[in-house]
Amino acid sequence: MLEAIGRNTLLLLHIANQMKRVVQAIEAISRHVGVDVVRRDGALGDTWGLPLQACRSWNQSFGNMLQHVIFAGSPGLQQVINSQFVIALATSGMRIDEYNRHAFIKRDIHIQQAMVVSRANTGKNAHAKKCPFPGCVGEIAKGDRAGTW
Repeated sequence: MLEAIGRNTLLLLHIANQMKRVVQAIEAISRHVGVDVVRRDGALGDTWGLPLQACRSWNQSFGNMLQHVIFAGSPGLQQVINSQFVIALATSGMRIDEYNRHAFIKRDIHIQQAMVVSRANTGKNAHAKKCPFPGCVGEIAKGDRAGTW
C-alpha cells in the first residue's frame, strides 16, 4: 500500500513538473510572436497570461474567458457568473472597474482577481484566513463588495 502511494506521489510530482514546463513554454511563445499580455493572478492562486485584446472588451471576451476557460468546472465559477469578484492593480491594489478599466488595461499590466465569499472559514480554523474552496491556495482578506463590471 505504501509503495503504491509512493509511486502515485512521484507520478503526480512528475505531472506537475511537466505542466509547469508547458506553462513556461506557452508564456515564452506569446513573447516571441509579439502578443501583448496582461498578467492575471487569480483568486485561487493561479497565474494566467491573458491576451490584451481580450481584456479590453469586458462583456464580450474577458468575461467569457473567465467563465469558459479560467473557471470552467472550477471553484469560483458561480462567483464569476454572478460578478462577485474584484479586479485590482497588483502594484497598488487600486480597483479596476467599468469606469476606469480603459485607462489601466495596457500592455504588460499586472492585475489581481479577488472573489467575494459570503463567509470566511468557520470552526476551529476560523483565524487561518484560508480560502473556503477545496484545492484553493488563496487567502481571505477583508474588503468591500464587488460591483458589476
